[in-house]
Amino acid sequence: MIASGTGSDYWSGKMSSPRLSSRRDALAEACVQFLSQKTGYPARLFDLDAALDDDYFIDGCMQIEMLIEVSKQFNLSSLVGLIKELPLGGSCSLRQILDFIQRKLSSERTYQNLDLRQQSESSIPDGFPIPVVELSGTPYEMGFQHGRNQAAQTKQVTRKVAKVLGPRLFDIPELNDAISDPTIFFGESEIEEIHGLADAMGISFPAALGHNLGLYPEYIPGCSQFAISEEANRGGRMLHCVNEDSPITMLIGSAMRRVLQLRNPKDGYRNLLYSIAGQVGGLNGINECGLTVSTTILLDRPRHPEISKGRIHPAIVKNILEKADSIESALAVFHDMDRNGAWSLCLSEASTGRICYLEYEGHDVFVRSNLSRLLSTNHSIMLPETGNRISHSEYRLQRLEDLLQWNEEEEVSLELAQASLRDRYDIQRERIPNHPTKNTVRRNDNQGSLVFAPQEGRLFITPGPMEPTRDDHYYELDLNQLLLQTSKEASLEEVVV
Repeated sequence: MIASGTGSDYWSGKMSSPRLSSRRDALAEACVQFLSQKTGYPARLFDLDAALDDDYFIDGCMQIEMLIEVSKQFNLSSLVGLIKELPLGGSCSLRQILDFIQRKLSSERTYQNLDLRQQSESSIPDGFPIPVVELSGTPYEMGFQHGRNQAAQTKQVTRKVAKVLGPRLFDIPELNDAISDPTIFFGESEIEEIHGLADAMGISFPAALGHNLGLYPEYIPGCSQFAISEEANRGGRMLHCVNEDSPITMLIGSAMRRVLQLRNPKDGYRNLLYSIAGQVGGLNGINECGLTVSTTILLDRPRHPEISKGRIHPAIVKNILEKADSIESALAVFHDMDRNGAWSLCLSEASTGRICYLEYEGHDVFVRSNLSRLLSTNHSIMLPETGNRISHSEYRLQRLEDLLQWNEEEEVSLELAQASLRDRYDIQRERIPNHPTKNTVRRNDNQGSLVFAPQEGRLFITPGPMEPTRDDHYYELDLNQLLLQTSKEASLEEVVV
């Protein structure tokens, strides 16, 4: 205990000077300086092995406050969520806390190395701006790895969304339904993965759930897609191409963080999924079997209460990529799930060159199989007409048909496919405007263009919001290396002590 009325002689005899390894000098100094400022005790008199509460009357609350401050200074965003693992208060010493932080720093390095850009032997090109995060194991483990690697990026998105939308966040009936019963919108594997994500980030399950629901009107994406088989492409290559767009970009701007998830589920196929930080699932991707999936939302379909419940579309895409090795098995996976909303899916099979297109509105499903070419935007081409015209979608479809000479069935080269997805000509205005619009193929809310050459194992992708100054530049990823390489699994037992 601290003796009242004692002077420096008492302290110099009672307390030894801190002995710090150079590796954690900065951390120790930050902790000591914080406690010195809070208590008024001289910094030089803190003993690393003394019990903070028993000897200094520094209780658990102040210790937590110290850890929060240190996590801010050293950008240890996940540290706060792991405080519960440390027995604060009572006999807890500063050395115990420093050891805890050091272990977490070590585990953070392990989790940050899940981004293949951090690995020296990776096939990721130099300067690639999008994280390529390898997730392996059970759904919970994959969610935990994702949360630890992308904690700061995910919180950047959610905080900006909360700031922009404000009180509207409290008036989302679907979110209340999901909190009461998550199985309305998610399967068991997605729920388990979201739990892992929340635990890793130190946030509540409802918060992680809300981020994944994408309930807000501003999340609703608009996209364009086309696919053409090698045979139909006049001897050229097979191509499967998509623009992913999202109006929320207009609200949160550069705060949007994208990620490529290289997913290696314990009981499924290895796959690459283009996603948002903190999202369990995505709209576009490819798996190790050569099955490519792309997506557009069907904006001409009115929302009905009977189609407002069911698995959300990003989770449907995730399940197809994890469980299907062909178009037939993809359709079987799809039909095995209840569905939410109205969307299209384009599926292609590298081994055969076949293409399949489907549209669904809740339980209503229309399928065209054994196609050799497909082009669609954000309105239905198979479901019964509703009389609801989506002019910007029709303009984009017409422009793509013109650029690709679709009706003449001309060859679509790789260069033409890439350029077409970045096209900025506005048919309605009959000119190239100063800025892209909803009418232009490359919309004003574009998240990136993806051009898959599945039979060659190549993906060409633009950086979207991750590198705005080069948003028309295509980076090439080697899918053969990414999808066939041996996974290095980051197990919880290894990195969470």
